[in-house]
Parts: sequence; structure tokens; C-alpha cells
Amino acid sequence: MALDLEKPIPSLSPIIRRVVHFLSASELKRILALRGSWLYSGTVPCEIKIVSQNLAYGTGDYEDDPERAEDKEGIFFYILYQAAGSPGEFKSEVGPFNTLDEAKSHCNQATHDTVKWQDNNEG
Repeated sequence: MALDLEKPIPSLSPIIRRVVHFLSASELKRILALRGSWLYSGTVPCEIKIVSQNLAYGTGDYEDDPERAEDKEGIFFYILYQAAGSPGEFKSEVGPFNTLDEAKSHCNQATHDTVKWQDNNEG
């Protein structure tokens, strides 16, 4: 029996439904849009990345309205924060944002305007 992935699967938990949807959706594509660095607690250097991707994650919760619960295809931006003291480990992700400017503004607000953004031509 084939699953009709266009219809809700109420008997599955929200997490399982999301995995089934993700595995059936087009491949997730992420592109680095902007990179910067800032000092966590004023002393610990941390990297920050803004990526664009072709999918905005929904909550996966059947009790939420469909607009919030379902994943959406399109162009969206997510912020990846490096874990303080752990170079290369990005454990915090914030988004989705509809534009790069919205994501960048969020980063600037969250870090009290201390991010030093790299030129796109830099490494």
C-alpha cells in the first residue's frame, strides 16, 4: 500500500510524519549566504552563518493550523550559531526568515550589533 503524502497521516506522531514527509520531499539544499563572527559574553569568539535553503520547517504538530504545522517549499533563511568554545560545531539554528535582511537584522539584535560580517568574497 502506497502512502499518499499529500494527505495528513493522523495515526503517526508529529515527528514520524515529518520524517516521512522529509524523506519524500525534494532534497534539502542549503547555500551559505553570509558569514560573520562575534564575541559570546564579550570574550569567546563565535562564528555565525546565515544559510538559504529551499524548505521552511513546520512544527509537525497536528494540533497546529496547517500553515504553521506543514513544511513549506520556497527560499528561506536560517541562522546557525556556533557553540561557544566549540569551533565548527553549530548547535543552534534560528528561522525561518523570508529575507536575508530579516535574518541579518535578527543576528544584529541578538548580539547587540557586535557581529563583524565578512565580505562574500572572503573565505
